[in-house]
Order: sequence, then structure tokens, then C-alpha cells
Amino acid sequence: MRVSHHYILLQHTATPELYSEFVKLGGVAAYVQLLSHENNDIVGQVTELLRDMTDDDAVEEQVDDVKPLITALMDNNAPELLMQRLAGLDESQEEEEGAVGNIISLFGNMVEVDADVAAVLGEQTKVWCVCDAILYVVSLL
Repeated sequence: MRVSHHYILLQHTATPELYSEFVKLGGVAAYVQLLSHENNDIVGQVTELLRDMTDDDAVEEQVDDVKPLITALMDNNAPELLMQRLAGLDESQEEEEGAVGNIISLFGNMVEVDADVAAVLGEQTKVWCVCDAILYVVSLL
């Protein structure tokens, strides 16, 4: 993904009513595949976009529009891939530190949209890793 494309897509995070079309067109599946990319800059951009798409501002009054996105993330095993990436990111690198924060925020946003996601996250991921990551980030503040 080119950086310019990334910023164009970020502009569309304010249109949750289009998320179901994004899911139908395979956008979520493509983004989840990018989480496995060897370039951590790309992983950082993807996690930023997904975090913004699920952020409180996007979700505020349109929870029903965001749920298909969350379901597609779960169906495409995004939590598992995100945990794998979280374990391999180097927080001493600025871009990778941002990706860590994005991943943690994304998990929180997903649970805010659909509380049932918390149980699935617990099954698909190692919750203690998330807790360790959250504690680490908080210690940096």
C-alpha cells in the first residue's frame, strides 16, 4: 500500500455506513492479509486505519454500521494475527511503537462495539500478552 492511498482511506473512516460494502468487497480480508506483511510500516498503517475505523468517533451513533466490520475482522482471524505482530514489534522504534498502541486500541474498540468479542478475543489470543502490552504502554506514560 502506498502512503498516499493510506491517507485517502483514512478520510473514509468517517463513513461507517459504507463499512458493510467495504466488507463485501473484501477490504477487511485484504487488510488482514497485510498484517502479515514483512514491512512494519505497512503493518502500522493498517493498524492505524483499523483503529480509526472502529474508534469512538466513527462508532458513536452508528454501531450497527460498524458491527459488520468487527465480525469480518473476527472471521478473518485478525486478533490472532494482531497478537503475533504485537509480540514481534520493537517499541523502541517510533513506527512500531505506534502500531503497538493501535493494536491495543483496536482490541478495546472492538469490545466497545460488541461486548461478545471479549470472550472470543480471550479464546483466540493470549490475554496475558495483551495485559502485559497494556501495562508496558501505561508505564511509558
